[in-house]
Amino acid sequence: RFFSYNPRTDMWINRASYWQWNTVARQGDRFFVGGYTGGFLLEWDPANPWVATKKGEPEGNPRFLMESRPDINRPHELLAHPDGKTVVLAGTPGYGYTGGGLVIWDREAGEGTLLKHTDLLPEQSTVSLVVLEDGKLLGGSTTSAGTGGEKKAKEAELYVFNLNTKKIEW
Repeated sequence: RFFSYNPRTDMWINRASYWQWNTVARQGDRFFVGGYTGGFLLEWDPANPWVATKKGEPEGNPRFLMESRPDINRPHELLAHPDGKTVVLAGTPGYGYTGGGLVIWDREAGEGTLLKHTDLLPEQSTVSLVVLEDGKLLGGSTTSAGTGGEKKAKEAELYVFNLNTKKIEW
């Protein structure tokens, strides 16, 4: 279930949500949701009527954008970049897997890129992100695997990620 508040009417509205919302971030006039299970990403326009979300049906509001299983099954971080066009989802992988990924959603292009842990930090998952002054991201990882997965990395790491090249610089 999802509750939203309408300040004009001073009323709470109870709605059926699409699965479990783990992370929510606002960018401009939209809210983005990263959820479990499947590491899905939704876009909600609160100025328009609520329409139940259905995967593959673009008229939903919240609208289903993509999912990232098994690389991200359980989102831990959703970053709305201050550039106004980029949303980044991160989390741990599906059951029995080790190493998560990052989804980089480009609002202007209307498409997302999924980077696997092998493109980032092998056998690790990103669980924290912050934007640096130059627009790059500072990420923090965990060595924890998905439920039932095997921990393989020894130490979590901090890293600097370049959104333009989609590569770790440090």
